Amino acid sequence: MKIAIFAMVSAAVVLSGCVSQKATLTNAEGKQVHCDGWGFGLIGAPVAMAAHADCMKKAHAAGYSEFPVAQQPAGN
Repeated sequence: MKIAIFAMVSAAVVLSGCVSQKATLTNAEGKQVHCDGWGFGLIGAPVAMAAHADCMKKAHAAGYSEFPVAQQPAGN
């Protein structure tokens, strides 16, 4: 009985995973492109990841680049 409950809980966790990815890219003229993707479950999460990756690939090919990530100064 404990194994069945563990298996059901494990399956629920695996099948209900979610993903949310966002990125803002800019070109030399200052124009921006937003690549967003979100989804959940066994199908939705991989589809969202693929759509986001495709958007990023197309934006990079068109000359867009990601904003640099802000870093906190050392010692703070």
